[in-house]
Parts: sequence; structure tokens; C-alpha cells
Amino acid sequence: MFAAQADIARRFSQAAAGYDQAATIQRLTRAHLYAFNACAAHGQIVADIGSGSGVAATHWQQQGAQVLALDVASGMLQHSRHLGRGHAWIGADAQALPLADASVDICFSNLALQWCANQAQAWREIFRVLKPGGTALVSSLADGSMQPLRAAWAAADHQPHSHHFVAQADLQTAVAALPWQSLHSEAHTETLYFPDLKTLLQSLRQVGANHVAARSQGLTGKQKWRLFAEAYAQYGDEQGRLPLDYRVVYWCARK
Repeated sequence: MFAAQADIARRFSQAAAGYDQAATIQRLTRAHLYAFNACAAHGQIVADIGSGSGVAATHWQQQGAQVLALDVASGMLQHSRHLGRGHAWIGADAQALPLADASVDICFSNLALQWCANQAQAWREIFRVLKPGGTALVSSLADGSMQPLRAAWAAADHQPHSHHFVAQADLQTAVAALPWQSLHSEAHTETLYFPDLKTLLQSLRQVGANHVAARSQGLTGKQKWRLFAEAYAQYGDEQGRLPLDYRVVYWCARK
């Protein structure tokens, strides 16, 4: 496992116990993906890629599907297994799924692929494991996410403080390059608001989403923090609430 992937796995594992309570944006995007699939999943095999705490696995179980929960974070798999969310729990990288060709009816992945170094490879894996006629229901974050956060940190220093998100056009190109029978895509910006900066940053830590590639070591100095806080305050609304925005791309693709 590469260092970046190991860090992502560690952070999400640490977040497992309190994940469901903090996962507001994940609830919104998950519901949007469910709405894409009007067909009954009874008797079908669902691969929940980046299954996290297993909330989506429970949804598919209730639909009568057999659910394979796949995640790179062992702590998340242990948590979902303890709660009985899913039927099999598999440590897996989305870029190299340990599943046979044409073995899955539905590939479901909610806000997981943005953590892959190569999302195009993850999509090739999704296409590979889907049966002919199978469906991919996927959401991922694109460039444009967390813009106030990035801009506020840029006012304080030149170090990376948030994850690098791939351009939406590049994501769309990678997905469209595969020979889908049908492909539908949407993109929306979802914005959450927080009463203060501490709560906003805590929301990222609570869902394990505070990994930053090439993060510099050491504590953030008081002066940098002051500059960061002052810059972020400029984005506050009339009630002083601070925004955290997510550029979400959704796909419903049939093989």
C-alpha cells in the first residue's frame, strides 16, 4: 500500500465509530444516487466500493441484494461487519478490485473514488467486474470542492491543506471513454454551513476526509492560523456561518 493510500485508510479507520453522525454530505449524495436506480435489486449482487460504515450496504440488503462491502480502511470494514451491514467484507483498493470479470450486477460507490490516485483505472475496474446489463451508480468530488477552504489557506501560506480534486471535465472524459450501453451524468455543488471554523474543520476529521497529499510536517503557527481564520471569515453569511462546498459529480451507467 502506498504511503498516501495508507494515510487515507488510517484516517477513515479512525473515523469509523463516529462516521454516521458526521456524514452529512454523504447522506445527501447517497440519496441522490439511490434515486437513479428505479429497478428492484432483489437477488442481485451489489459491490459497494468504498463502503465506509456500511449504511448503503444496509439499503441494498433491504432491497434483497447480496452485498459485497469493499473498502481500503480495515476499521470501517470491522465496524460495518460488527453492525451486520453487508454479507461479505473485503479489504480492497478500488483501482484493483479483487472480483472476477462480469460478476456483479450493481457497482455502487458514494464519494469514494476521489481518494484514488487514478480514477480512470477505478472506472475501468468497475466496468470489468460488471455483468453485461449491469449498472454503475457512482458519485465523486471534482475540482471546485472546498474552494473557500483552499482560498483561505492560500492567504496564510503556500502549503497544501486540502485534497487535490480532479477537474470535472477530466473525470467525464475518463468515464465516457468506456463502451457503456447508456450513460447519464449530473453535477451539483452542495454547500454545508457551520457556526465556526473549529466545527467546520472537525467535520472533515470526523469523516476521515482530512488527508492531504504532500502535507508539510509540524504545527501550524499562530500567525498562519490567524491569517487563515480571517480569510475564511470573509466567506461567512449574514449569520456568520462558514460554508464548506462540494462539487459532486454523479453517474448512472449501464454496461
